[in-house]
Amino acid sequence: NAGLKVIDVSNPSLPLYLSSSFFDVGGNKKGLAIQGFDDIVIIGSGDGFIYLIDASDPLHIDEEKEISRFDAGGMIFDIALGENNETVFLVGAVNVNPEFQAVDVSNPSSPLLEGGFHFSQRLSGVAFDEDSCQVYVVGPLTKDPEFNIIFPGI
Repeated sequence: NAGLKVIDVSNPSLPLYLSSSFFDVGGNKKGLAIQGFDDIVIIGSGDGFIYLIDASDPLHIDEEKEISRFDAGGMIFDIALGENNETVFLVGAVNVNPEFQAVDVSNPSSPLLEGGFHFSQRLSGVAFDEDSCQVYVVGPLTKDPEFNIIFPGI
């Protein structure tokens, strides 16, 4: 099971532990990356899914609070939230789907793949810069990695 711990940092010099919650995240059972916005926590998991969890009551988060999940196709190493928290960018080791994916979470109940890249090498980290509207990815990349752009529905 994945463990989600909630810590109140309204006073960063005195963090306050609030709760721990456990829920089943499938095969690999590892929460590897996490982001949050409003009352939603997004967990990228080793089982190849991102989980959108209702965190409106941080003292009582469990698997019944799952809003939805999105199958990314393989282990997720990192996630980043995009502009207005409407897109989740993820990187990982995937089988069929792209190693870099942009997932629309503007409707948390129904995440959808917006697009992505297949890289010739594994990606391990991702960050979004709102000022430039650019995503930065990191991994054992060569100077000019091979990649294919993926846009669903085209």
